[in-house]
Amino acid sequence: MTQLAQSVEKFARITHGLPDAELESSWAWGAYDSEGVRFAFFGTYEELRELAAKIAAERLARAQGVSTTDL
Repeated sequence: MTQLAQSVEKFARITHGLPDAELESSWAWGAYDSEGVRFAFFGTYEELRELAAKIAAERLARAQGVSTTDL
């Protein structure tokens, strides 16, 4: 398992049981200063999707093909 996959699984283990009240807690990052913790999950999801696309493009450029085990 890749380090990325391990990190995603760890994030999921730590956060999957958070109650709604905690997900609505204040959270600020850069220009996002009025969103709740739930918004951080969306941001993380977007960044992971972007990373997966970059990895796939790099693998295709090297003619290695795409492997879901590397994403």
